[in-house]
Parts: sequence; C-alpha cells; structure tokens
Amino acid sequence: ATTFSVDLAKKAKTTAGNTRCNSDQFAPSKVNDGDRTTYWGTDDAVLVSDITLDLGKSITFDVVSLREYLPLGLRVDDWALDQWVGKEWREFAQGTGIGNRRLWRGQPITTDKVRLRIIKAAACPAIAEVALHLEAK
Repeated sequence: ATTFSVDLAKKAKTTAGNTRCNSDQFAPSKVNDGDRTTYWGTDDAVLVSDITLDLGKSITFDVVSLREYLPLGLRVDDWALDQWVGKEWREFAQGTGIGNRRLWRGQPITTDKVRLRIIKAAACPAIAEVALHLEAK
C-alpha cells in the first residue's frame, strides 16, 4: 500500500472555531470528505481560526497532508498542528504556506485528536483537506 492510500482521519468528527455563514457548504467536515472541490471556510473577517479532528480512538500517524482550495488563491501564511495529550493541546508542527499540498512528515504520533491552527492568513482560510497517514515502510 502507498502512504496516501489510507486517510486515517476519514471518519473523524470535525469542529471548527468559525464556519463561514454557519453554512453546511463550508462545514468543517469538508476537510475529510475526500473531495478536493469542497472546503472548510471561515467568515471574511476571520483570518485566525482552528479546526479539530476528533478521531474517536487513538491512532498513529507520521504524515499530515494539508491542502487549500486553490480556485480562491493562496490564503494561509502561517499554521500549526497540535495533538491532544492527556488534558491539553501540544504543538508538534508549524509551517508557512499550504497551497496545493503541504506535507508534514515526522516521528510517529499517537493521539485521538488533532488540531490545525491557522495563525496568520491573507484572507479567510479555505481548507480543502486535512488528512493523516502512516508512511508506507
């Protein structure tokens, strides 16, 4: 199997700090629906927000795939990823830009919740994918 053949976040329950117009069209669930033409978005004035994936059980991953919805352009400048440890969030990655696809690869992480934080954006974020994978060895 290839690294990207299984998205471990596919069945995750998603919640977000803000959803554009509180509309299902821009719901947090759009980041793990497997469709790159749908996306989670925030209201125009909301440039800093977050989206949480509750995996329902502990899973192990070492690759995170992030994608922006490109027809609206590049929007995200700075982002961070957190894992839920005990009773608190702990950051495990940060980066600049997402664009067509930004991959984070690192040591295996085992957690039941992952959060993407948009720290800085040029316009309201439009995130098409947050996927978790285990590197094919």
